[in-house]
Amino acid sequence: MGQEEEEFYEPKRPKPQFDMKWLLIGFAIMVCLRGGVQLYIEFAKHRVNKITKSDDNGTNPKPDPRMEKANKKVEDAQSKLNKVSDEVFKVNQRLSVLRAKTKLTAEEAKQKDGDEKLASSLTLRRENAEEELRKANEHVKEIVSEKLSEGLGDVGTVFGAGIGIGIAYMVFAPFAFFLGGLIVGWKSPGNTIMEPALAAIGATIVITSWDFLGGVGEGGVACLGCSAIFSFMIALVGAMIGEKIQGPAAQVNININK
Repeated sequence: MGQEEEEFYEPKRPKPQFDMKWLLIGFAIMVCLRGGVQLYIEFAKHRVNKITKSDDNGTNPKPDPRMEKANKKVEDAQSKLNKVSDEVFKVNQRLSVLRAKTKLTAEEAKQKDGDEKLASSLTLRRENAEEELRKANEHVKEIVSEKLSEGLGDVGTVFGAGIGIGIAYMVFAPFAFFLGGLIVGWKSPGNTIMEPALAAIGATIVITSWDFLGGVGEGGVACLGCSAIFSFMIALVGAMIGEKIQGPAAQVNININK
């Protein structure tokens, strides 16, 4: 009578063969994931630049039209006051000379009367100019106060956006390549770890090229190269873990009758 034994064996996986289909799938996944992260980064940068009223590079603050207009009013009012004050000084000098005389000719008496009326008119004009200057300065102070109040509210927004951009670059961007490699390694048949790693390089070039090549020059190319190598390694690790999750081929039971 034969004896039945159970033996288990693990069939060998086929030798790794490069699969262009899974490279393209990995590329599409990583472009979508990394592209979403990049869209958030660009949105956050735009928001910060809008709050700080800086130029496209976020370096040179844009002038505030309200402040420029208010400062121009202050300059005009100050210039007007200086002009009136000079005229008042000259008239008072002439009056001082005339008043110092004991006797005045008819012409000097007439000049004195005219200068006294002119001095009175100029004094009123100077008071009006001083009031205009005071109001212009008050307007400048109001604008500065408003900007400070707005700034207090914007500090939290800018700070939060800065933290968000940092987290996006340091966490979510690498995770996009890791997750893409993980999905390809897990779902693709056979041993596919190089496909997502190479796809990560392509996705990095497509997504981040405008950041590093837009006027940055050789330094930008070097940064792009470092990012490509880093994304390659992250995607490779993800693919290897995906292969582990996929697990070995199913064990097969074979009954051998002896």
